[in-house]
Amino acid sequence: THNTGGRGSRKSLFRPNGIFFDDLLGSEADADSEIILQNVESTIESDMLPALSGTKSFAIFAGTPYNKKDPAYRRIEDGSWFPVVFPKAERMDESITKTTFKGVWEDRHTYEKCKKDFIRAKRSADSGNPMPLRKLHQEYYLRISNDQDRLIPESFIQWFSRNDIAEDTWRYNWYITTDYTTTGSKGSNLSGAFLWAVDWSGNFFLVDMTLRKMELETQYNETFVLAGQTAGITRGVEVGIEIDGQQSLHIMALKERMIKRNAYFTIARQKGSSIGSEGIRSKLEGGSKHWRFRMTLPMWQNKKIFFANELYGTPDMNELLEEIKYCSYSSFNSTYDDGLDCISQIAMIDILYPARALDEPVKKVGMNHSRLNEKIWGKKREEISTAYDSYV
Repeated sequence: THNTGGRGSRKSLFRPNGIFFDDLLGSEADADSEIILQNVESTIESDMLPALSGTKSFAIFAGTPYNKKDPAYRRIEDGSWFPVVFPKAERMDESITKTTFKGVWEDRHTYEKCKKDFIRAKRSADSGNPMPLRKLHQEYYLRISNDQDRLIPESFIQWFSRNDIAEDTWRYNWYITTDYTTTGSKGSNLSGAFLWAVDWSGNFFLVDMTLRKMELETQYNETFVLAGQTAGITRGVEVGIEIDGQQSLHIMALKERMIKRNAYFTIARQKGSSIGSEGIRSKLEGGSKHWRFRMTLPMWQNKKIFFANELYGTPDMNELLEEIKYCSYSSFNSTYDDGLDCISQIAMIDILYPARALDEPVKKVGMNHSRLNEKIWGKKREEISTAYDSYV
């Protein structure tokens, strides 16, 4: 197991020729723990493999994949180890019949038994408990994700053209959500900054984005680039920045660069925080990263989140779509989750929605606008047939 070591193991003057790794991760909780994953990787690459014979040796890794970060799946995906996969069957769903069923051990795992297990798990999922179906696909069919288990299915993802937003940028309020690295160098995590346009009805349009491994200075520069796109054509932009732990230093760093660049933006505040406060404390929201992302589910269900067509096919958007695809009801199963963190932040920022733009004259029903204006301005004003929205 990952709690033992084999470094220097030998018999007389000979080192072992082979090693078997079997279920190094004991549970899904282990697969979600960065510390345990690092320990397992260290055990494999630093302790066990170097302990093998230097002339002729082999290693066999047997295990059920939990997510894209676990040791077994990573080695299959990157091609560093030769994969041999033995699921119960090629696949199992409602459309599979006895004639289309392709099992690996049909004498041991018959079509009838596989179908029965699937129907039982599917009924649980239809009743609101997705866990049995997810475990069925994971344990028996070695799938870390499936369409039934996806938190955000493809049908929830909406697309739009940036040209439609560019025609009248003043109709929207603008925000940037971020997920910064604090390492100061290209570490194991990605950095993200998403530029959003928000309309009067609470629709969020992802206009531009960056999501990749970046140096500390580069990620700040990307934020200024995104903010600069709104300069002079909007009422300004607010930037959400997490301030848990050492991340509060990001605000200080950005303010220093605002003065040097003579380019300014507002630091967004958290929902429920006092006026004038800055930054987002994710831990105040409660729960895990996955829990916070689940809080955006109603927005997806109500088709309130849109992605720009122009971003489709870019490396940054491809990464975001993969993170969304491998997000299940119970966990993040993708290699990274930084893009999902950027989306989670829109539910934590104190968002102000713009007033609705009126393109048609307002029909006066009941209220005398001239008397209302007289009360406010202290003098009688001429009635108008068109109303314009304003911001205070």
